[in-house]
Amino acid sequence: MGDVCPDCGGPLVEKGARNRTVIEAFLARPEKLLYRLHHKICKNCRKKWRAKAPSVLPKSLYGNEITAQIAVMHYIHGIPMGRVTEMTGVPLGSLIDVFHRLARYLAPAMATLKEAYRRSCVKHADETGWRNDGQNGYAWLFCTTSLSIFLFKNTRAASVPKSVFGQEPLPGVLVVDRYNAYNKAPVALQYCYAHLLRDAEKLEKDCPDDGEVLRFSGALIPLLAKAMHLGSQDLLRRGVLPGGSRAQGKDHGGLPQSRPSLCRQGSPGYLHDP
Repeated sequence: MGDVCPDCGGPLVEKGARNRTVIEAFLARPEKLLYRLHHKICKNCRKKWRAKAPSVLPKSLYGNEITAQIAVMHYIHGIPMGRVTEMTGVPLGSLIDVFHRLARYLAPAMATLKEAYRRSCVKHADETGWRNDGQNGYAWLFCTTSLSIFLFKNTRAASVPKSVFGQEPLPGVLVVDRYNAYNKAPVALQYCYAHLLRDAEKLEKDCPDDGEVLRFSGALIPLLAKAMHLGSQDLLRRGVLPGGSRAQGKDHGGLPQSRPSLCRQGSPGYLHDP
């Protein structure tokens, strides 16, 4: 504020001041830091020592803070690499090199994540088309309630899930959308309720005059809707799953449990992943 009244042009007299807190964000741009790294030798043992730059990976031009920042921007928040380049000033080629370097450092963690995924009581898997630089490819997702594994491959073949599941029998249930690439997975399959619901609704529309179809869909659709709603419920708190035990789908509302579209290999429809 100036010293002149905005309305009449008269002088303004100080009457006091008050404090006001405002939270603002300022995007930090990368800055070059110059470290002077000494090279010394011990007078006694003649062993040579070289100082290392702090907070930077070996042979990397970019420090750990900017490396973590651009990784979070791209992989957590989904900001395209072009926008990351514009926002940070890191060239696209350098950005790709940083991500490849991180991939090499984090590669050993993949085996641990796959093993944790295999041992989970409830596993999910799905895939979708993913074009990269005009080339067709596929993004595969293997996840539980606590972890997600993304694989980007140029194929939609069963060899991809086989590389994740292995050949040994696995515990629990795998939830999928009935794509046949998962059929040979060494685990009981549970077909996605949302896909089954759409199929049941389509069956009802395609056969409006078939009494058996209408009775079947009329019984199945409400059950599937209720089953999907259970996913948002705190079953432990409500006492539906006492002591964290797994509830098995023994009551299907009079529907035959052998119906193949509901469950393969007689697997119990586990409701949650403890």
